[in-house]
Amino acid sequence: MREAAKRGWAILVLVSGASLAPGGTVFAQEADSGHPVLVEMFLSQACRQSPPAADYLTQLRARPDVVVLDWHVDYWNMLSSGKKGRWADPFSDAEFSKRQRAYNRRIRHKDMVFTPQAIIGGEVSAVGSSRAEIEMGIATQRASGPNSETIEIAKDAGKLAIAVRGDESAEIYLVTFRKWATTDVTGGDNAGMTFLEPNIVTGAALLGVSSSTHVSFEAPTPAEGSGCAVIAQKPGQGKVLAARYCP
Repeated sequence: MREAAKRGWAILVLVSGASLAPGGTVFAQEADSGHPVLVEMFLSQACRQSPPAADYLTQLRARPDVVVLDWHVDYWNMLSSGKKGRWADPFSDAEFSKRQRAYNRRIRHKDMVFTPQAIIGGEVSAVGSSRAEIEMGIATQRASGPNSETIEIAKDAGKLAIAVRGDESAEIYLVTFRKWATTDVTGGDNAGMTFLEPNIVTGAALLGVSSSTHVSFEAPTPAEGSGCAVIAQKPGQGKVLAARYCP
């Protein structure tokens, strides 16, 4: 993980007994307002099939019934495209590739990975350029009913106050991202193209493990132009129990 991302998580404080007021966000029709579905997209700016996935992310980001995270993998960086040469994706990270591989071993029972790939709710794999597959995955997760975990986030004196409630053991992650980035690609298979992408992940940190009905954390607020999301996920990068954007 890049040093800047590492430094961003230097201080994380565990707090107990705090209570946050629930948010009043209204979600899309047929969506559970307290339980948006997490859609994680794994792609590379050097992958020929990734531009449609990047375009679709822009539409998904506008939906209130999903939380979208854009993870850039690094294994395409070493591949050459003839005269176009290589393209080193500026947002790629080996740690993000590891996350994708862990999902594929658990969900697809394969070490092989592909891009673009969407992982929905930590349980469903879909081709990232196939809107139909992703929509089906979202609908499948929605049909399974809301999980018992809930996440509440509030800003308090320049910090984020995060409360997680539920009765299942869960790993709680804080993921930072750039809200928007425009990249002119000058090498690889996508040379000459411009990527406009939302929610590009810049770092992730494990806040702690929830094994009780209520745990709370504090974390720094994101820098200007950045955002974050909190994920409650079964141990071992399992099913996503809850996900929410930071305010």
